[in-house]
Amino acid sequence: MSRQILQINNAIIWHEITGIVSLYDANTGEFHTLNETGSKIWILAAAGEDRKSIISKMVDDFSGNDNSEAIRILTDVKVFLSNVVERGWIDEHST
Repeated sequence: MSRQILQINNAIIWHEITGIVSLYDANTGEFHTLNETGSKIWILAAAGEDRKSIISKMVDDFSGNDNSEAIRILTDVKVFLSNVVERGWIDEHST
């Protein structure tokens, strides 16, 4: 079974201060600040976590064993990851 490896694009310059990630996209010249949840996902991706483990960690950390909340978190994390991949901020490939 292949893993979906996530890697921050080299054109993205970013830093984290007190749990919040700010980034600069050198391709577009735009600055962005992620919210707390987006920042947590970003930091996990930067640490080398794959898509599946990021989703699992976020669900475990925030669902409180509530199945409907777990489904909402799973959906939100998938959407966030798809958006940052689509924007070219994070590259994704299978191993």
